[in-house]
Amino acid sequence: MASLSHELYRQVLDALPPHIALVDAQGTIVYVNQAWRRFAVENGDPELAFTGVGANYFASCLPLPDDISAIAAVEGMRKVLSGANESFEMEYPCHSPTELRWFLLQVTPLYLEGSRALLVSHNNITHRRLAWSAAFADTDRGRQEQASGSEELENLARLSGASPAAMTARTFGVLPLSEAMPDIFRELTERYAQVLDMALEQRTYKVQHPISRELRVIAERLGFARAGPRDVIDTHTHALRTKLGRGERVVHAYFDESRVLLLELMGYLASYYRTYAVGVRQEPGVHNPGLQEGER
Repeated sequence: MASLSHELYRQVLDALPPHIALVDAQGTIVYVNQAWRRFAVENGDPELAFTGVGANYFASCLPLPDDISAIAAVEGMRKVLSGANESFEMEYPCHSPTELRWFLLQVTPLYLEGSRALLVSHNNITHRRLAWSAAFADTDRGRQEQASGSEELENLARLSGASPAAMTARTFGVLPLSEAMPDIFRELTERYAQVLDMALEQRTYKVQHPISRELRVIAERLGFARAGPRDVIDTHTHALRTKLGRGERVVHAYFDESRVLLLELMGYLASYYRTYAVGVRQEPGVHNPGLQEGER
């Protein structure tokens, strides 16, 4: 039987719906299929400058050092390249301004001209996630778990809204971080919500994520903004509300994981204040040794 030609291989890959790329040992993209190219064109990279052949895929995954989903993906791919893991996969959100989207990243090793390389595939699983959420929301269990989650959030909200003691008011400022620095509060809430996702994925799929490191960075930024315990609970509560609103079957697991994360975050914030003198709340942006140390 004659062997398949390279051109036929390309035609087969171009016909597949998942977005597929071949990445060499240095992380350089050496091939992408038609679905990959089409997605890049439609989502902000029309010239394929960052996600096309010749671009470094690891670098393109990490435009911002704070994106912990991207960090987890790159770490997983590097482990497959090194041979530490036989394969890697993870689900991740990739929402556009007009629609909710989720993808399944799957990474498997292969050899390219004698060197270990990667076959990277992104498969759109949005229909599965939405169907799962809709089916769960209609069940008695789903309604019970959401009601339980809502009650817990209300308790946290009452706690965070309690009048601060005089010492707390003098030390951390009267206004909560959500009002004094709304942009910073929003950024920290979104980052903490990502940590919740990582914690749940770590529990479910037995993968390792830099959760403690991320919590330390969040605590340092909260501390640098002179946040107090009320602000920590506000951040925690707002992040949890985003999970409750999805109506996913794992909503109860988010709450289980979040209790441990909240205690850990509180501990890191307390450690920050033990290490650095407490001053007047100010905008981050000046030299901050604690933040730099936490991000290294």
